[in-house]
Amino acid sequence: MNRYDGHSFDVFRNNPADSCSIASNYINRLAADPYGNIWATMPNCISLYDVALEKFTNYHFPQESIWNMVFDGNRAIVATNRRTISFTIDEHGKTGPEQTILAVSSKSVACNENGIYIGTNDGSIYFIPLMSDSQRARKIFSARIAAPVFSILNAPNGNIYLATEGDGLYLISESGEMLKHWNTDNSPLLSNYVRC
Repeated sequence: MNRYDGHSFDVFRNNPADSCSIASNYINRLAADPYGNIWATMPNCISLYDVALEKFTNYHFPQESIWNMVFDGNRAIVATNRRTISFTIDEHGKTGPEQTILAVSSKSVACNENGIYIGTNDGSIYFIPLMSDSQRARKIFSARIAAPVFSILNAPNGNIYLATEGDGLYLISESGEMLKHWNTDNSPLLSNYVRC
């Protein structure tokens, strides 16, 4: 992981002899929490860089590859190759136990004021409402995407963009209706592998 301060780079690398170093040199994604700390997702681990203490704390998940992470206030939502989990955080890291919120292989997560969107390895999209009596996930879009959903972006108008690993870019409504599908056959996309 590299940090640029406007003048020079600091490079953070794993040092097996230092438990306060980043856990791996292979990073899937970076995310900033509400406290300004940086979380790095990687195979089998999440590393938290505490900006105030200038050190890493590592949270290990031996049987899981951690793909993506977002924050809903002081709650972290994490997509892994086995499930989607959540846990609470404070300014210095994880404070609560993991809770499974969806028990399917997940690749991406996004959050807005209405709920949590989860993209899966089979191309499905699940939605979990934040403000309801039921915190159960419901599938809102599936079967037409022929690739894992790598990224989810919430548009200001409520629509959702889905970047896939092999099937281009989708635009769906908040309720799950497909509005548009871009790929190399019908658009200027150079590849159907879209990452953002």
